[in-house]
Amino acid sequence: MSSSLKAKGIFLARCLCGGVLLYAGVSKALSSIPEFAAIIQAYRILPAAWALPLAHIIPWVELYSGLFLIVGYYTRYAAVMTVLLFTTFVCFLGSAIFRHIDLASCGCFGPQAHFSPKYMIGGDLLLLTLALCILFSTELGWKIDSWIEFALVRQLNNRNT
Repeated sequence: MSSSLKAKGIFLARCLCGGVLLYAGVSKALSSIPEFAAIIQAYRILPAAWALPLAHIIPWVELYSGLFLIVGYYTRYAAVMTVLLFTTFVCFLGSAIFRHIDLASCGCFGPQAHFSPKYMIGGDLLLLTLALCILFSTELGWKIDSWIEFALVRQLNNRNT
């Protein structure tokens, strides 16, 4: 596969994974935090005291990870965070399915969106696969990191001459 085609494919994967995280983060940030905390608690994995703080934090982590992944700012770190997020989502969904916990909603896109964990785990596995491809790719496609790096190198070269 040519490097240009690979870079375009990775950029599309970044846009897809980042877009999903950005949408999920915004939808949760704009919804009821206590309702989202109740969904987190319904998984019965974490202590109840953690649900509310996580309901405040998760939307912003998703939002910034998605945004950074799309625009290519701290791209490797955003890719690591994306892999960690989708791995966590797959583990939580898998645990609920395995333990036969009947959730009205997986909570993936906030309390107002109702998706079954059985359907969402497939999507999250696909997104996790794409995120791993992004993480281990040498060709990341268009990204702001390249512009910043170019500007810094240029500035350092101007100082040394």
